[in-house]
Amino acid sequence: MLKTMGQSIIRFIVNSIIEIKYLFISKNPLDVDDLVKQARKKTGLIDFGDESFLEPLHRNLEEAVEKKILHRKGTVIQREGKIKLLSNRLEINDYLKKHPKVKDEVIKEPIFIVGLPRTGSTMLHRLLACDPALRWLRGWESHGVVPPVDNKSRDRKIASVRAAVTLMDIMEPRLKPIHPVSVTGPEECLGLLANSFDTIVSNFFNTDMEFSRWTRNRDTTSSYEFYKTQLQILQYSSQYKGQWLLKSPMHTHGMEAIIKVFPDAKFIQMHRDPRDVIASICSLTQKFQELVAGPIDPIVCGKEQLELWPESLEKCAKARENIPSDRIVDIFYPELIADTIGTVRSAYNQIGLTLSPEAESAMRMRIANRSKNRKRHHYALSDYGLDRAKVEQAFASYLAEFGSRLNPNPSKASQKKAEEETAS
Repeated sequence: MLKTMGQSIIRFIVNSIIEIKYLFISKNPLDVDDLVKQARKKTGLIDFGDESFLEPLHRNLEEAVEKKILHRKGTVIQREGKIKLLSNRLEINDYLKKHPKVKDEVIKEPIFIVGLPRTGSTMLHRLLACDPALRWLRGWESHGVVPPVDNKSRDRKIASVRAAVTLMDIMEPRLKPIHPVSVTGPEECLGLLANSFDTIVSNFFNTDMEFSRWTRNRDTTSSYEFYKTQLQILQYSSQYKGQWLLKSPMHTHGMEAIIKVFPDAKFIQMHRDPRDVIASICSLTQKFQELVAGPIDPIVCGKEQLELWPESLEKCAKARENIPSDRIVDIFYPELIADTIGTVRSAYNQIGLTLSPEAESAMRMRIANRSKNRKRHHYALSDYGLDRAKVEQAFASYLAEFGSRLNPNPSKASQKKAEEETAS
């Protein structure tokens, strides 16, 4: 009880500070020219290099202002977030000018984990990250790839990222049980993708489906070129070495661009019955969006997610037509839960990796030490105006191809276990 009261008091203080901050920012806090000015002032840098990112940034913020999508707290969060992303771009361009050999770095056979959100991809990612032969993105690196100048600067950066994650947990405590964020452990590629402003990362912090559709219809090859540049910086400057292991459900939508930018990429596609996960996706998205936009209509949220994710799987299926079978493997969630190490070993064999005794031992230790006390994530299709029939219709082609291995009717016990495993 005391802990809950303490958290509520801290949340009140944080929200009050944000409200006060809102009063002191510019009259047009989401004006792109002002954000650019602030990023330049913050970094002491001027040159962005390629400025094609300004078009999606203008479009995103102009529509947010025009449609009055954001509340005061959301406006401050978006302003600070966009200044951070712009600062990242300035620092990246400056680093490239000082270290031109970065572009010579070869990203050899990167492994991308793709599939719908809430399918166990986080569990798999953190499990495979136990393999010392693989190089994965650390949470603090995802907030800015330009390396700290020394160990003290590195420690300050990690502390700053940890503070930001804690602040997020305070402002929206419902998110942590659904998808906990790691600071020093494996993390998604969302931070790297966000630096381009035109990928479907915007889906989580944007209630404007028109902008979402616009980004989804764009050729994101240039964005993945910039994403590759960020990996090259990390590979060039970091002590961590190995074959890249990368993960984000957003990569599912971008697979055609990934193949262009990384011709030798390998893929692991996670599969889980959409009738079991779409409500969880809606719940997660709703909480992210309410962080910046206040209460949103769950029925609208359900409609939007039922449009977005079947489209992503269709793009994924199209891209797979050009991927050799020895460079892509399918992992089905029920099989991963039933025989985790056996499923991983089979996947390794299919895409030409070696599961060393050291890696297997580390994976088994992680499985044994996994938390058994996670909070339950409660959601239902009906909360979002959906039912199984609507989901089946939307995902008809996907279910026709993979339905026999998706375990469409899990028992209540296995469903509870699945919910606990998905976010771990």
